[in-house]
Formats: sequence, structure tokens, C-alpha cells
Amino acid sequence: MTDLPYDLLMRIQEGAMAYQYQGRPLLKNPFDLAIYPLLLDRLRPRSLIEIGSHRGGSALWFADQVADLRVWSIDLEPPTDALTVDAAQPVGTLVETIRAALGLG
Repeated sequence: MTDLPYDLLMRIQEGAMAYQYQGRPLLKNPFDLAIYPLLLDRLRPRSLIEIGSHRGGSALWFADQVADLRVWSIDLEPPTDALTVDAAQPVGTLVETIRAALGLG
């Protein structure tokens, strides 16, 4: 349950689906983008596993948030085009996409 009106939530969702990072859909809402930097700063992870790559926008975003953060992005159909971090480092340096099916049973 939320105090935000439904129409406002839908506009936020539309904006989240339209937002891009390095020319790729990011698929994060403003609330995610506000809390992730706080968590990353507090926890200072060296590795991050993302389940669901889509086109790789959020994997790139995460990799750019923390120096030397290694991101593994897992998807049934990960992006096949080259991902770059900070437009200089090729995929596999800090971001690795993995084709895998995750499930129970």
C-alpha cells in the first residue's frame, strides 16, 4: 500500500522505462536510483550479481558507481553487443554477462 496516487505511480513507471544510461535502458525507478548509491557507499561491495540483464544498462550503471566493482549480469538472453564501462573498458573487465536459466527444480 502507498500514499502515492495511482496516476503518479504510473507516470514514475513510464519515466523509469524511458530512462537510459549510456544509450541503454536502465529500467530503474527514481527510488532505486536514490537508494542504490547509499547502499553501495555503506556496503562497499567488490562484486555485484544482477539477475536480469535486459540490454545491460543497469549493469553498466552499477559498475560506474564504485571503482573496481565487478558486476556479473545473468539473463536467459544477455546483450550480445559490446558493453563498455565509462566508454573505455570493454565488457569482461568490470561487467560480465552470463547466459543462464535460474530456477527451482
